[in-house]
Amino acid sequence: MVGVSATTPAKTVDVAVVGAGIIGVMTAREILRRDPGARVAVLDQDAVGSGASRRSAGLHFPRGATERVRRMSEYSQDHYAKLTAERSGLPIHTLGMTLVADDAGEAQLRRTYLPGARLSRVGSVPGGFVRVPAEYGVWEGEGCQYADVHALTGLLARELRGRAAFHEGVQVTAVESDEDTVALRLGTGRTLLARQALLAPGPWLAAPAWKDLVAPLGARVKKVVALHIEQQPREDDHAIVFHDEDAFLLPLHERGALAVQLHLPGVGRRPGHPRRRPVRRPSARRTRPVGALRARTRSACAPPDGSSATPTGRTASPS
Repeated sequence: MVGVSATTPAKTVDVAVVGAGIIGVMTAREILRRDPGARVAVLDQDAVGSGASRRSAGLHFPRGATERVRRMSEYSQDHYAKLTAERSGLPIHTLGMTLVADDAGEAQLRRTYLPGARLSRVGSVPGGFVRVPAEYGVWEGEGCQYADVHALTGLLARELRGRAAFHEGVQVTAVESDEDTVALRLGTGRTLLARQALLAPGPWLAAPAWKDLVAPLGARVKKVVALHIEQQPREDDHAIVFHDEDAFLLPLHERGALAVQLHLPGVGRRPGHPRRRPVRRPSARRTRPVGALRARTRSACAPPDGSSATPTGRTASPS
């Protein structure tokens, strides 16, 4: 067994989940669903849902770039459908979906989205908010949903308390293991022993305690720019997905605002690896729908005093 100092009493559990964001909490919930008698501990360096889950747009598209990701997407969609059926009042909202993509890539678009998306071509983006270049097409689809991830994480964690032990504000400083036991060294000076440990650190992949364990997986951190537009969405507004640009416009009906999120090309990278140069695309000179959206929202984003507005950079886990 992993050695434990006599001066740092150890507690033993069946499963230790490191990270109390949406992934960690949902994992603990699933473990206890399958084995109600399991001893489960959930640890987080901050409060429940206070990391990437607090900043996540919570938008789900029924798609995947690879067959493996499509299977994961389908599983996720079915899982959340069952969750909302079992538990009323969760902050998960079904939403219409409009896709904007290069006409030349329609075949790939249809391979990327699940059959349940039922993509159908339409003439324009609803509401006239986005100007679509001539070489782009517009499709509508089903299966899109978004959640208030921070609120959802808190609600699910509250239901787990009493069945799972939550350790908030507790940093894991080292992870050690042998054939039978995983030892989590904690910033409190104590040690938590577990039969199994699951890491759900979100974008904190390079934390010293587990960076060597995570590195062989090749996981990457996705960097995005996100901003809110103070414009009241209409009740029938869809999520608008800019497929080729990896960006979206999300109507936040419960907040009375619009959210725009864009992936920063060339900066999704493995922690500890050199930053890659952005790839120069041959088609960059063409008019793109995101550029048209920027132009149309510039005035909406400007502060009333006329000063410039700067989007906030966010770091999100690859979800």
